[in-house]
Amino acid sequence: MDIRNFITLKKIAELESFSRAAEVLGYAQSTISTHISDLEQHYGQPLLDRLGKRVVLTQFGMDVLANSRQTVERYDALLNFGRENEIYRGTIRIGAPESLMMYRLYRTIHQFKQLFPEIELIIKSDLCTHLRQMTLDGELDFAILLQPLLNYKGLITLPLKEESFCLIAPTATPQTFIPTSNQLILFTESECTYRDLYVNFLMTHGVPITNTLETSSVEAIKKYVRDGLGMSFVPRYALDDEILQNSLAVKPHTAELKFHSQIVYHKQKTLSTPLQHLINQIQTASEKW
Repeated sequence: MDIRNFITLKKIAELESFSRAAEVLGYAQSTISTHISDLEQHYGQPLLDRLGKRVVLTQFGMDVLANSRQTVERYDALLNFGRENEIYRGTIRIGAPESLMMYRLYRTIHQFKQLFPEIELIIKSDLCTHLRQMTLDGELDFAILLQPLLNYKGLITLPLKEESFCLIAPTATPQTFIPTSNQLILFTESECTYRDLYVNFLMTHGVPITNTLETSSVEAIKKYVRDGLGMSFVPRYALDDEILQNSLAVKPHTAELKFHSQIVYHKQKTLSTPLQHLINQIQTASEKW
């Protein structure tokens, strides 16, 4: 059995797509299909279920992946044997919304810099639409976005985690989470991908969108709400401290449109060893988000 078959299985499981796995691994899609077919013929049962456009592991597929993971990692280590002391230099340019940078990436960035101290990291915080275009234009090596999962022409997308959102209010306010006329409605920027979820909530409850304040900073929004100035809507991952300290009233919000944190990079981007390592680090860290 060829080790490449297990590498392919691992990549399909990560990306939930044959076509994306083929792009990342540099194979034709028919080759990817052959790798999986060889595995399924060997084991005599299916490893993957095709659910619409998604491809997910069967329970047996999960077991095979779990048992092959160490072998694949040892194979990767063998390929890179003798390069441990190689010093990498250069610059990696990353894009991410401020909230993802603050609450999701800082530990991974610290770990990466310990491994690659000579690599200069430049991190650009901006709206997801701008970061996506900058990645297409080659201004960023990759971006981490918070938005629905979509296929963009020219980009490879690596899903990380389905993210949730919460309504927030001052703890002293009666907990309807409906702003009154004398309370501010605190918005993220107008092009923020999840702002429309809050607008829809307010409109559904007949709240006039007049007394508003707009800022790109989730930290500023939380401070204003804590100080009793108004109410808002932010990603759940930004609220760990507030929930622990009971400094904000928090209510999970359910919406039909699902948002994911995700990595995107250009299809023609050549991934250097440090760049590939950083992407792998983020993917591994996201399993515990």
